[in-house]
Amino acid sequence: MIQVKNLRSAVSCAAMATLGDMYVHLQRAMDSEVEGTARVLLHKASEANTFIRQGANFALGHMVQSCTPTRVMNALLVGGLSHRNAAVRSSTAQHLERLAEVMGMARLLSVKNDLTDRFLIAVSKLAVDPAQEVRWEVHTVK
Repeated sequence: MIQVKNLRSAVSCAAMATLGDMYVHLQRAMDSEVEGTARVLLHKASEANTFIRQGANFALGHMVQSCTPTRVMNALLVGGLSHRNAAVRSSTAQHLERLAEVMGMARLLSVKNDLTDRFLIAVSKLAVDPAQEVRWEVHTVK
């Protein structure tokens, strides 16, 4: 995770690709790392360098696909929902949408704990975000 923050773009991209591969192959064994890596990857999703942004979104996508949905949602909400950078909030919206697809809307909306409430509050907050790119991510949910 330290190398994701590296200032050399090649090192940072390689670290993010490695994290993505670890999520794919280790799956639920990576649950304990979700919150820390999500925060770092969401921060990298705001970089100006396209390759770094793509690498961060690649790793976040594999995290959403492979880990426990509750942990992933908590990590995304803590790391990106109230972030100052619109690109981070946009990435958060994109991955929350993907998480909803993975879980299935019926399952997401029928969960008895506060997961449904937190999801709906987050989506409504992102839907009225001041940044157009964030609102666009929310309004393009299928």
